[in-house]
Amino acid sequence: MYSSLIMLVAIFLFILIFYTILTARRRKDWRYSRLLNDSQKKRKELFVGLRSKAKKAGLNITQEYILGLMAAGMIGGFIAGYVITGTVLFALIFSICGIFIYKFIVNRRISGRVAAFNEGLATALDRLIHSLDAGLGVVQAVSAISKDQNINEFTRNIFVKVMEHVSSGSTISQALEDVGEEIDSPYLNILSVAIAVNANEGSDLVKVLTNIQNMLYDKKRFEEMINAKSAQGRLTAIMATGIVVVVFFMLRISSPLFMDPLIHTLAGNIVMIIIGVFTFVGYTLVNRIFRIKF
Repeated sequence: MYSSLIMLVAIFLFILIFYTILTARRRKDWRYSRLLNDSQKKRKELFVGLRSKAKKAGLNITQEYILGLMAAGMIGGFIAGYVITGTVLFALIFSICGIFIYKFIVNRRISGRVAAFNEGLATALDRLIHSLDAGLGVVQAVSAISKDQNINEFTRNIFVKVMEHVSSGSTISQALEDVGEEIDSPYLNILSVAIAVNANEGSDLVKVLTNIQNMLYDKKRFEEMINAKSAQGRLTAIMATGIVVVVFFMLRISSPLFMDPLIHTLAGNIVMIIIGVFTFVGYTLVNRIFRIKF
């Protein structure tokens, strides 16, 4: 009983030290400092950074939604931990790890929305190029994009926002820049600069837009190539992590006496925690190696 409590306290201390080091490193980033200042003005709000990131991607992530994910992850982690190890101590450890599943789920949704926007933007640029070739002005062409049902809803709503800014008195380039900053999209900022240069200097806007469109297509092809080439490495990381859990579970079922010292003694618990930490670190490092930001 005492050994279990000691191990649980040790896990809490490890998580606390890890979080403190991570936070100290992030404080050096000026963007985090600005976010910290904003969050201090909203002390009653939770998960400000993640919710702000989701809002830029057009997702309305509420505190209740995240708290629900944390509760589900905690319960699911406890059940999974108890099924795999058969002990309350490691069920609690799995439960603590399950609390953080909300970050993975929300970030996956954000990545999906960003990918959908980039895909829709390529289609929108194609419509814009054809509209300009047909003799329409930039504002009329963007207005037509905001009403085009063939473009996905999220991308279309972005251009609806652009037209709202234009109707309130902004120029089309300023409107694109403002909306680009709202959703943190470099491509809208590039589009804004291209239109502003065309208005002031008379450049070939169609050619510039074609180059931006080709850049989006090249980015997508490059992502697909990287994903294909790194598939084996990512699969190896998943299998190397999963096989530890599967083998442990199978041995616990088939040879409980053999696994008993590992589960019910302090030394065995320490060994299991060390194995778990190194497995997690290995999986994280392999994922970082194959994670490329475009």
